[in-house]
Amino acid sequence: MTTSTQSYVQSNWSLDDLFTAQDSPEMQATLDQIEAEVAAFETRRESLSPEISAEDFLEIIKALESITRQASHVIAFAGLKFSENTQDQGA
Repeated sequence: MTTSTQSYVQSNWSLDDLFTAQDSPEMQATLDQIEAEVAAFETRRESLSPEISAEDFLEIIKALESITRQASHVIAFAGLKFSENTQDQGA
């Protein structure tokens, strides 16, 4: 009776679908875009009232969704990068 064993070489996962690196131009562009969208979003505070039109309210919701979507990519990258090596203080 022979027993065969297979070995598995563990490798790091690729985060390239999110960002190529934490200091990549794509990451910086996303952070800049979030900052600009948040600044624009904050200006809409005065328009919030019980009389706001459905169209205006929908635009506010869409702006919030855009901010949240972009921020979730940054947060996911940071969390996965840290999980990749919890001893890496640069992560």
